[in-house]
Amino acid sequence: MLSIDKLFDLVQNNKVVLEDIISHTLPLSEAAKGYGLFDKKEDDCVKVVLKP
Repeated sequence: MLSIDKLFDLVQNNKVVLEDIISHTLPLSEAAKGYGLFDKKEDDCVKVVLKP
């Protein structure tokens, strides 16, 4: 398993592009909707990011 430091290193060195895995960005007020999308794999949901 990779450590969080190694994961940050991969992102910083553009070996992992987060935009490639984030499929939905929603406001925090829509967290329930985001969890539902992810749980049911609706709308090609891969990763939901919640913004405060």
